[in-house]
Amino acid sequence: AVHLEGAGQIIAVCDTGFDKGSLNDVHPAFKDRVIKLYNLGRKKSNDPQGHGTHVAGSAVGDGQSNTMGGPIRGTAPKAKLVFQSVYDSIGGLGGIPDDLTDLFRPPYHEDGARVHNNSWGIGNIDHPELFGRYIEYCQQVDSMVWENRDYVICFAAGNEGFDKDGNGAIDNGSITPPGTAKNCITVGASESNRPAYSKTYGFGWPSAFPANPLASDKWGDNIDGMAAFSSRGPTKNGRIKQDLVATGTSILSSHSRDAGGVGNFWGRSEDSLFSFKGGTSMATPLVAGCAAVVREYFSIHHNIH
Repeated sequence: AVHLEGAGQIIAVCDTGFDKGSLNDVHPAFKDRVIKLYNLGRKKSNDPQGHGTHVAGSAVGDGQSNTMGGPIRGTAPKAKLVFQSVYDSIGGLGGIPDDLTDLFRPPYHEDGARVHNNSWGIGNIDHPELFGRYIEYCQQVDSMVWENRDYVICFAAGNEGFDKDGNGAIDNGSITPPGTAKNCITVGASESNRPAYSKTYGFGWPSAFPANPLASDKWGDNIDGMAAFSSRGPTKNGRIKQDLVATGTSILSSHSRDAGGVGNFWGRSEDSLFSFKGGTSMATPLVAGCAAVVREYFSIHHNIH
């Protein structure tokens, strides 16, 4: 039997930046597998924020930590990486182009990427008018996939799950665009099985989850449970979103060497090269890696490339 790990596949990640922004001095979890770095938001493509390197690790990371007990790998640890850094000089994602076609096309046509990961969205609980809406970005996502049927584009559903009325249940209708598009895979977050690293939702976000059973529920002790913060559908026009969920709480992955110290909100890492993070941002690259593995399977067994 062939062990499928994404070999021969290329995943593009659009995020805050990648490690030190170098193709030569690379975080050891990505050794010899980084094809290209795009700096769309600043002159450098490094990752002072830490989000992008963690996301990339969940997709293609192949790390080893003696202090953390062995291998720390993504879902496609033999795939290669193209990274588009969109982090700007004022701490936002200003490098995201006005037309997302300009984001999706270069990795597809120039680098051979067939999976594209986007752990970002537009709108938050302070601007809920965008929740569930089909905006121009969504049309651009849908057109790209419609015209390039072998391109898998993944988007995070959003972390806007709230219990605003305090009835102990998460409110519906909080998916953030462009995850409201039709032709992308929109990913929500389920819980991990790391109770030792888990606090309660009420502890982490007391104003968002004021009532039981959510307030006293731990965020990483039930693999069949949804993460409370994960955005819910349906969209404004009634479509079912998200499309699927993946683990999104207390996720251990690669830590940017340009991002400073490792925080311990989601769990304490004993290795400065790795850190715990959580969110639909962390769930989405796990799915992107799985998509690459599916492509590898069809390439090997059915000669479909």
